[in-house]
Amino acid sequence: MIVYRRHNLRMGDKELLKAVARFGAFRSNLPQGDIDEDFVAEYHSILRALEKETDEHLFDEFNIPASQLERQISSIVPAHRGKPRKVNYRDKRSCDRNFFLMRLDAAINYLNSLVPSKEKERIGF
Repeated sequence: MIVYRRHNLRMGDKELLKAVARFGAFRSNLPQGDIDEDFVAEYHSILRALEKETDEHLFDEFNIPASQLERQISSIVPAHRGKPRKVNYRDKRSCDRNFFLMRLDAAINYLNSLVPSKEKERIGF
């Protein structure tokens, strides 16, 4: 994850630190399995906060496109006595976990690259 030292931060230091803290906590607390749209919305919110504080355009490059959010099958009732098979879907959409993690990790790696290597510590990656 990303660790910024206070003396390197520019204007809005406090807000940048908050956005980085949110990003770290978000990455550390992802649910198992596919990622529900609520988590995708939170991820987008964090990207926007980081964009605002770094003047970098992160959202366009690292966001999760709406086309990647799909409703997952919750149950299937097999055809029975002339009734057709019924497929039930979850109310919320979700994103494939691997796709989501690729975008998330790319954003983390990019943010890490913005800080000179002697001034940062990498944790986990």
